[in-house]
Formats: sequence, C-alpha cells, structure tokens
Amino acid sequence: MIFIEWWLVRRFAICIVMLVASGLCFRNAEKWKLPDALRGLSMPVGVLGGLFLFATIAATAIQTYSKPVYSPGGDSAVRIRVAGFGSFNGTTEVELFTAHGFNSVSIFSGGIDAIEPQNIHWAGDSYLTLEYSGSMLRCESTSEVLVRCVPSAH
Repeated sequence: MIFIEWWLVRRFAICIVMLVASGLCFRNAEKWKLPDALRGLSMPVGVLGGLFLFATIAATAIQTYSKPVYSPGGDSAVRIRVAGFGSFNGTTEVELFTAHGFNSVSIFSGGIDAIEPQNIHWAGDSYLTLEYSGSMLRCESTSEVLVRCVPSAH
C-alpha cells in the first residue's frame, strides 16, 4: 500500500502554480499586453508562493508518523501522524488509508500523543476501535469503516 499525504501534495501544487504564474506574468507582461497592475501583483504573489513553499517544507520537519496498522484483510490501514510543536503543544491525527493508499481521510484528532499504535484495534475490515488518552477533538467514521473512540483505561 502506498501512503500519499494529499495535504502535502495540494500545498506543493498551490505553491508551484503561484510561482510559475507570477513568473510568467512578470516576464511576459509586455508581450501578452497585460495591464501594469497585473505585472505589479505578480511579484507579491510570487513572494507569497515562495513563503508558502518554505512554510510547507518547514511543517514537514515537525511531523512524525507511526508504522501503519493494517486491517485484517489488508485493504485498509491507519497511521498516526503527530505534529509536535515542542513538549507542551501539538496534535495527533489518525489517518485512514483506503484504495491502496490513494484515498486518505483523518478520522481522529486529539492532543499530543493521544494515541499509540498498540491502542488501535481492528475488528474485521470495517470496524475500528481507537483507545485514546488525554483530549479528543474529533472522532469520525467513514462510509467504509465504522470508528469507535474510547478513553484509555490507564
């Protein structure tokens, strides 16, 4: 199964479009007879695209991923993504991957280190139990998998 982080692909695509469009507008403004205002806007758009690209790359540096936990049939898998901003702040997301990893959806969101891989339990291919500790912000099922979030007994 391939694990594709679609949020990252989308952000990179937006950055590339911003940078290419601003470069083309700035370079070819006279040839294409574009208004001067559009040429003037192309530089700030390019700078914002570059900053957004830098922020996206920086965001990947603070993310850690667990090993995938596969469903019994191997058709689905979940993976924990922790975005840590230091020891006092961060979030934990549990992502469900289906369609050989080409489809992903976040099914759980909580505080830092809210779920460990050993607290993820598949009961068949379409039922998942997540044991969490600390705070839970969101727990959602999908059309393929029923998700149940329960507080950890520890």
